[in-house]
Amino acid sequence: MSDAGLDASLLKTLYGTDAPPAQRRRLQAGPLSVEFEAGNLRYIRFGGAEVLRGIAFLVRDTGWGTYQPTITDLFTREQPGLFEIRYQARCSGPEGVFAYQAMIEGRASGTLLFACEGAPVGDLPANRVGFVVLHPIEGMAGRPIEVEHTDGSRKIAMLPDVIAPDQPLLDIRALTHEVAPGTVAHVRMEGDAYEMEDQRNWTDASFKTYVRPLSKPRPFVVRAGEKQVQSVMVTIQGPPPAPATARPGNPVLSLGGPHGTMPAIGLAVAPGDCAEAIEAAALLRSVGPQHLVLRFDAQAEPDMAALAQYAALTALVGGEPTLEIIIRGRDAGPELDQAARLVAAAGLRPAAVVPSPARDQKTRPSSTLPPGESSFAQIYAAARRAFPGCLVGGGMLTSFTELNRNPPPASEIDFVTHGTAAIVHAADDASVLETLEALPSVIRSTRRLMGNLPYRLGPSGLGLRENPYGPAGADNPELGRVPMARSDPRHRGLFGAAWTLAYLAIAAREGLAAVTAADGAGDLGVVERRGGEQVIRPIAHVLRGLARGHGRARLETTAVAGLASIAFEEPAGPELWIANQTADTIVIEVGAPELQRIAWLDQRTPGAWTDLAWLDTTCPLSSDRRIIILPFAVARLVCSDEARSFAGDAYAMSSSSRPRVSFTQRATKMKDRSAIAA
Repeated sequence: MSDAGLDASLLKTLYGTDAPPAQRRRLQAGPLSVEFEAGNLRYIRFGGAEVLRGIAFLVRDTGWGTYQPTITDLFTREQPGLFEIRYQARCSGPEGVFAYQAMIEGRASGTLLFACEGAPVGDLPANRVGFVVLHPIEGMAGRPIEVEHTDGSRKIAMLPDVIAPDQPLLDIRALTHEVAPGTVAHVRMEGDAYEMEDQRNWTDASFKTYVRPLSKPRPFVVRAGEKQVQSVMVTIQGPPPAPATARPGNPVLSLGGPHGTMPAIGLAVAPGDCAEAIEAAALLRSVGPQHLVLRFDAQAEPDMAALAQYAALTALVGGEPTLEIIIRGRDAGPELDQAARLVAAAGLRPAAVVPSPARDQKTRPSSTLPPGESSFAQIYAAARRAFPGCLVGGGMLTSFTELNRNPPPASEIDFVTHGTAAIVHAADDASVLETLEALPSVIRSTRRLMGNLPYRLGPSGLGLRENPYGPAGADNPELGRVPMARSDPRHRGLFGAAWTLAYLAIAAREGLAAVTAADGAGDLGVVERRGGEQVIRPIAHVLRGLARGHGRARLETTAVAGLASIAFEEPAGPELWIANQTADTIVIEVGAPELQRIAWLDQRTPGAWTDLAWLDTTCPLSSDRRIIILPFAVARLVCSDEARSFAGDAYAMSSSSRPRVSFTQRATKMKDRSAIAA
């Protein structure tokens, strides 16, 4: 499907904005191919193998926001053995302007050159000006790579399998890796010393090699007219690998046996969104979250005022409250004692608390503790004294990156937690979808750090809740695809629902205890106000459906390209949820005979925006069991017997096939089992 021809209404349904995705053009010279998008290259392939995930020339501001280039004088030429691209670009932002000219040339012999030359218009403060080269994680994590340093020396290094908290490679001039048996790629980068970071820290699906080492001062200033000249040269040697052979017919999606249980589903609520969440309490109760994640800063007036609202919201919505507490003082004990008094006075009864020092709201070097501040162990001990009977969680209220750099002691906490965001470094649709590739690495790396502790992922989502690298996230008043913004339009559309289902499916497959992938209200909420009316965002249907599966046996599903799937047992039989993660229509066949009925959430179902019970009503599958799944569509498939109630609290209270064990009780039992296993 080409998004360029879609009308504004359909674009908003799919993406939450009428701005179409950036157009991408594929260019090829013999076995060498690239995809050109917004001035940069993606998916450099040789034959059937991906050589690089991308090459981009970037200008990033002092808060690490990425300037979007305006392209002019674009020239392209494609011949059987050669392609060429030339253009002028201008990166403009609040802190200045950088103008450059670019030249890209690819040849059938396996060579690719990307060169840029430019200068700022006036002095430009920045954190980065220059190239980044992205190596894919698939087939490269845990594999050897040859490094040429700036002094000409070479060595063989291993790319990390578990995510590296700090740069795995420094002082780089060139990198050489095996693309396939007998085929190698040499990537040479000129203009300054380069170094590599493991971008899986931020759920980017790549190892990023970037210009200007982070050991140099930043932000730095590029003076007016100071010319920057950089280039990346890729040379591929050996035969082009053969592409994979496509199987005839439609792929078949089938169910397998039970494997683990379904996680708890939560909603987050920030102080500023609490009043709106209370207005939507009936709808949020119907979503059925097992827990509510509530943020509290004892030194912030809005947070203290929100405590009574939190108590009211919890009573209206249900779900066990988990209180994230930001500690501002150096001595955690008195501050947590004061927090406990305020919480009790407000009538809020948290089931769990996650105390976090203010130092961890911003990035800090690995394995560091500011002088005079309470250690993690002291903070958690103080939390247990102040909140007796509550589970105490540890980790980071920001991202996995900061957890990876400064992990808490697993022995002092009852569960581990952190968030993720899908638009830290890039916000185009392809990059956002790629973050799902890196999520399993994040989960497994956390487990390597924290052992078998119960694992609660989130609050997470498309948007960036916290910016550890600058004063705040990027402004996005026009609701564009903006990196590091809190508000992302796709959260409001089918794209957000499909991405979230895939995110939850990965978390369930990896055995997580709980996932919080949306807020009750606000930019990242499940509802919004339009003209005085509450409108249900598509993500609410996904969360509601999977929250009903909490504690049930998760069923394995076969993998189908571009399709996310998650299944679980119900008293009447299996239930399967699927989501199209692409902008193309996918056709599959259902191989599980017990699945007989289907309900759709897609561009043809506008009623779903006002009716949370939309997916309760199903229709029979076609006789040939073939399913046509529109772009970013979500579907619920169930067995033919739907006598049991799916809607609201009736099912939660009436189901006799499973004991109603609270989320806290389940987490405590998991902690006990982990301690026995250890």
